Amino acid sequence: MTPTRRAIAFWIIRVAIAVILVLALQAWRGPDPVLWYLAAIYAAISAFTTYLLIRRGPK
Repeated sequence: MTPTRRAIAFWIIRVAIAVILVLALQAWRGPDPVLWYLAAIYAAISAFTTYLLIRRGPK
């Protein structure tokens, strides 16, 4: 597995964990759209940092 594919796979796993946490919190505390906004912001920040790591990686 190349470093780029590994970084993308870890990003997908991190976002999936965030979605699972939102679903679990909503099942426990009831619907709250703010949680989805927070998960989306986390996914965007995580995607940006993953992009930077891929771009900065070994040449």
